[in-house]
Amino acid sequence: QAREAQMKRDRQEKIRQRKLESKRVDHLARALREEERQYIDQWAEEVEEQDQAYLDKAEEKLVEEQRAQHAVALKERDALKGYQAAKDTWVERQMESRRDEYERLYEERQKRLEKLVVQKKIDRARQRFKEEKDREEERQKTEREERERKIREQEDAEEAERMRIEEEERLAEEEAEKERVAEERKRKNEELRKRREEEDEARKRADEKRRQKEEEIEEKQRADAEAAKAARASAAERVPDRAPERAPERTAWKDDEEDNWRSLRRNDSGRDDARGGKGGGWRNDDRDDRRDDRGAPARGGGWRN
Repeated sequence: QAREAQMKRDRQEKIRQRKLESKRVDHLARALREEERQYIDQWAEEVEEQDQAYLDKAEEKLVEEQRAQHAVALKERDALKGYQAAKDTWVERQMESRRDEYERLYEERQKRLEKLVVQKKIDRARQRFKEEKDREEERQKTEREERERKIREQEDAEEAERMRIEEEERLAEEEAEKERVAEERKRKNEELRKRREEEDEARKRADEKRRQKEEEIEEKQRADAEAAKAARASAAERVPDRAPERAPERTAWKDDEEDNWRSLRRNDSGRDDARGGKGGGWRNDDRDDRRDDRGAPARGGGWRN
């Protein structure tokens, strides 16, 4: 840690020394610039004066040279004036033949250029005609494609409309079919409910009838039992003294037979109730009546005693 602190102090000291050195350099450079400024301005003025003096001398020298050249040219002109007429005559003779050739070449060139201009006009006219024809064909093609596109779009729209109508009709038919099926199901459920209610009502009526019949049978059995008891009592009074010894045995057998018959009837009634009243309660009632009719004398038992 002490070493790190020493290194940190050394680094900070170096940074401080560099900042001081940078400040010294900046002050020195600023002082040099301030001292050089007045000398630079003086030097610029001296250079400008020297350049201006040099330019003035060069311009004077050039003017003198041009004046001397002009004087020489005037002397030569004056010297050659005597030959001007001969030169013109020679030039005229030389140019006469050349002029004819020039005129001929000029006319040929003019004719060639006229033909070329005419041909160019014809070519341009043909090009314009071809371009116009191409534009017309392109316009017709574009119009034909536009008509075909509109026809296709119309056909596509009609097809889409037709498909939409068919889809709506199909959906409407499906909805109607669903409603019809729902109505049919509802109607069947209603019919089933009514039929169940009718069956329940019929079952209740049959149960009520069977219950009444059973009550009548039980009432009749009680009356028969009382009549049998009365008959046995009267018979006991008429038989000898040894008859009462066997009467209890016969009475017990008859009571067992009556109990067996009652349990059998209850079992038959339970099977009818398990079948939901189906098969017709009146048939069971008739069988009970027939059993009662056959069994009444047995339960009475007066003649056997």
